[in-house]
Amino acid sequence: METAEKKQTKQPAGDNKWLKTALSLVGLLFSGLLVYFDYTVFFFDIQYTNKMRFAIVGAVLSVLVCADFLYTRKNFFTCFSGILNMFLFFPMLMMDWGNWPLLIPVAIVTLFGFFSCHINETAKTVFGTVFLLIYILGGIAFYMFANMFQVKTVDTLIAEEASPSGEFRYYMLDVKNKASGKYAVYIQPNRLDKDNGMFRRDTTIKKMVKQVNKPAEISCRWEGDKLLINDEVYFTESKHFERNADGDTVYWIENDNWQYTCFDLDYPLSDTINNIKETIERKIKKMKEEDQKAKEKEANNSSDSESSAQSETAVVSESAADSETTDETGADETVTSEISAEQS
Repeated sequence: METAEKKQTKQPAGDNKWLKTALSLVGLLFSGLLVYFDYTVFFFDIQYTNKMRFAIVGAVLSVLVCADFLYTRKNFFTCFSGILNMFLFFPMLMMDWGNWPLLIPVAIVTLFGFFSCHINETAKTVFGTVFLLIYILGGIAFYMFANMFQVKTVDTLIAEEASPSGEFRYYMLDVKNKASGKYAVYIQPNRLDKDNGMFRRDTTIKKMVKQVNKPAEISCRWEGDKLLINDEVYFTESKHFERNADGDTVYWIENDNWQYTCFDLDYPLSDTINNIKETIERKIKKMKEEDQKAKEKEANNSSDSESSAQSETAVVSESAADSETTDETGADETVTSEISAEQS
């Protein structure tokens, strides 16, 4: 009877193992979303087309995902994603600091997922300590590196125009720094921006084609597929793209000093690197010239030594020959004297 009653007893809906396993995969989907945003903030600049809509959708999704984490907190996939998401959120936080409509809901869900997951308290304490060190020490190291290689500037966009074909665009910045400032002209592909409805991903791929220190006059314009700056050609777009059989644009931007990420390290870091490179090249060239001169001097010294040795040998030979001649002459004179004495 007891066995029959147990078989007839229904399992509570809240303890449905397979339902919880299926819902725990939401944590892995959230991990995939973090990977997507890590990639986006590294290679694109996020511009909101509807910030209010994005905030509302983000808030609703955050509540739903947090509820899912709480319901499936004992499942393996939830525990695994709760720990994994703490690693995935760190690069987004560092590279997109200040983008609060994105960072705040993601931070809430990530922290809630980690603290709600049902793992051993000792393991959770260890992971918590590791994450605390990563975020504190990693954040300090990141900002020290960024401030070391970047100068605080105020950049003002003063001109922007797409080429007649629409494949590239240029923009000119008025860069104000502690020095006199400068004007900088950049080229960007014009068809790599992505519109996702609530926000737009603007490409960060760019190339600096000219910079001039103030005071200076600078003007830019397109003439066909060429970019003219002060009536001089600085960029020809036909050399950097082609259209495939489907009519899609394929850019050739693998080399030629293109910058691909959101880190604007071309000023002053590139100048510093180029100066160091030029200094090293000059020193290497100077060392090679000095080494060549030393070898030539050594070769000349060797030649002079050989010439001196040959001269000394010739002088010794001549001296020996003169001595022999003198000896022979003395001997002849002696013999002659003896003959004369005998005849007398």
